[in-house]
Amino acid sequence: MSVYREEAHAQRRYEYRPLDKVKNPRRLRDPVLVAMAEKLTRPEGRALDRRGVCTVEPVFGVIQAVLGFGQLLLRGLKKIGGEWALVCLAYNVKRLHRLGAGLRLAATG
Repeated sequence: MSVYREEAHAQRRYEYRPLDKVKNPRRLRDPVLVAMAEKLTRPEGRALDRRGVCTVEPVFGVIQAVLGFGQLLLRGLKKIGGEWALVCLAYNVKRLHRLGAGLRLAATG
């Protein structure tokens, strides 16, 4: 049996199913999980949680799937900013080309 298979059967620290569907719910013991559960019981915590449920813009999916950009390769905010600017530039040039703006620019120049 491989290591990955053993990890799949390890006891979980969390419970995905709603507590009303679980016959014997496990009590959270991890302090981080307990703090998060308490935070989500308050109205401010629920409001923050609802904000995180929004849909991701399609642009990020296109950048990841079509352009093949899965992760940043550089370190440091300045370098990451430059790398992200290049990715956005590539996306915008590709989009302009697809929309035919390249043909109009070439005809006027």
